Amino acid sequence: MRVVTRCCFLRRPLVSVAALSCLTCAAEDRNVPADGSGVAIPTTADDDDDDDDDDDNDDDDNSGEDERWDLGESTDEPKPVTFSYIWIANSPEGTVSKIDTTTLVEHARYQVNPHPSHQASAGPSRTSVNLDGDMVVIDRDGGLTKIWAIPQRCPDSNGTPGLQTSTDANFLGWTGEEPDDECIAWRIDDALPKGRAVAWTAPGADPEGNSLSPEIWAAYPLQDGDAEVLLVDTDGAVLDRIPVPGCNCPVYGPYGGAVDRANNFWFVTRDGSPHGGVGPLYRVDYASHELSSFERPAGTRVYGIAIDRRGHVWLAGDDSSMVRYDPDLDEFEQLPLPGLDPTYVFRGLMQHGNGDIFVAAMSGWDLPATPESGLLRLDGETGEVVDFIGRTDIPGILKPAGVGVDLQGYVWLVDTDASSAFRIDADARTYETFDQLVQPYTYSDMTGYGLGNQHPPS
Repeated sequence: MRVVTRCCFLRRPLVSVAALSCLTCAAEDRNVPADGSGVAIPTTADDDDDDDDDDDNDDDDNSGEDERWDLGESTDEPKPVTFSYIWIANSPEGTVSKIDTTTLVEHARYQVNPHPSHQASAGPSRTSVNLDGDMVVIDRDGGLTKIWAIPQRCPDSNGTPGLQTSTDANFLGWTGEEPDDECIAWRIDDALPKGRAVAWTAPGADPEGNSLSPEIWAAYPLQDGDAEVLLVDTDGAVLDRIPVPGCNCPVYGPYGGAVDRANNFWFVTRDGSPHGGVGPLYRVDYASHELSSFERPAGTRVYGIAIDRRGHVWLAGDDSSMVRYDPDLDEFEQLPLPGLDPTYVFRGLMQHGNGDIFVAAMSGWDLPATPESGLLRLDGETGEVVDFIGRTDIPGILKPAGVGVDLQGYVWLVDTDASSAFRIDADARTYETFDQLVQPYTYSDMTGYGLGNQHPPS
């Protein structure tokens, strides 16, 4: 393994003099990235089926209308339904919001645990979306839950006529251990306390060429300081358990995860010590289920993880740490990011269709703090700083946690303390706000765009 340090120079002023303008919540059409990356999801109507120093959070004007799905009585083939949702966890509420990225309307909210703890440093956090648009969320109170993307896929299974499901910010509860919302496909407890890292795979094929359904990687810490990774099928059955010995990550365990084009699962850990500890980058091979580890350069930090279209693994963390790893060369590259304050906590990050990397940059664990929090934009090839959109530009930004990219190319910044998500046109430097969340803490592949980057439409 080699370590490379690159010196970068600003391609533009760090903060443009152009001010952002706050728009009303009206959708506007924008082109999908020219390379086709992203997640456009056609389906058919008969488709079947932390407030401490190392904070894990970790720290109704519900404009949503009842959804009516016109299934009609025609004998013609059903027309495809195209949709674009972002799935954001309301951690202390124990729910996940499904928000239309084109209209900023919340189409549903789901309680994903029958016994939520109602703590901001616990509850659901990381969401992951597959190439069909269905979502899984891992819960720090325990459990992994799958939710169908659209009502056409939800079975009428509880004996009550009609489909019982949320259609706005009002969510249904649980009867015992069974969800009242029929769009909750399943939930497994299966030894998932303090679970955080989760990621869907893409559909594949076996050696005989038979198609395989997408599966789910999920990981969590064990009481002895080690960790475990589960591979779960699309119906909620655990296919395998991969031990992570010597993890020494008893507090938070595997902290964030992502899959590459081969469906290998990459993840990082945090151990509860200041700045998250010194654990390596891990990979579980999809074909063999073998675990590998790669020692990070000394002094680097980890919090967020993303994989770009070239298969490079980006690691973001405390002390303005930004590192990327090239698996082909077995080489880490440290990006010093000149011009940025060295005390940022870089959290969630995601590659855009234009190739740039967008990063949630938090000013520090204790608020108020300087410098201002915001959205950092890096050149995906060179690692140079391209732009920074901060609280001066978007006054509502307080404690950003995660970044997502939607089908229209907007960048979403999820902010825990603002109980909001900001939809940002990063080129025009304009934004809109969805402010009906409850201390959201999601910094994973919340739209499926990251998985789509690995498997762009042919």
